[in-house]
Amino acid sequence: MRREKLEAAFLAHSGFLRQLDVGWYPYYAVMGGEIEYNDALDLAIGKGTAAEPKHFETLAMLVSLYFPELQSGFARLVGIRDRAATLIQAHKNDYKRVGPHVSAARDEMKRLIDALTAHEAQFNADMASLARKLGASGKQAA
Repeated sequence: MRREKLEAAFLAHSGFLRQLDVGWYPYYAVMGGEIEYNDALDLAIGKGTAAEPKHFETLAMLVSLYFPELQSGFARLVGIRDRAATLIQAHKNDYKRVGPHVSAARDEMKRLIDALTAHEAQFNADMASLARKLGASGKQAA
């Protein structure tokens, strides 16, 4: 049963990272002066649907109930997500004041994207290690 739950955690983690990527991209483009804020909002509104899976909630539940050994990695993910949300909001406020511009926020957003990529590699390795402990075979278990 834990193995099945770990597989569900892997899928939820991958799905949530994909949602972050799709959600952050328009604002990253605004920070680089590539598109205007209204275009980013249109992209964000266009991709969101009520039927979108709740990957974050699923991952949080699975880590909390079944995999406390993944809690520190999950906490790092939450920290990255929260820092990005704060940065996007701060840039939005600047954009309202200044208008379209290339922002220093883009460099910080790039660092957060890189941190998310590093988190993904580490969290996936942690899940693979846990899968091997649960009896999975193979170098790429999980």
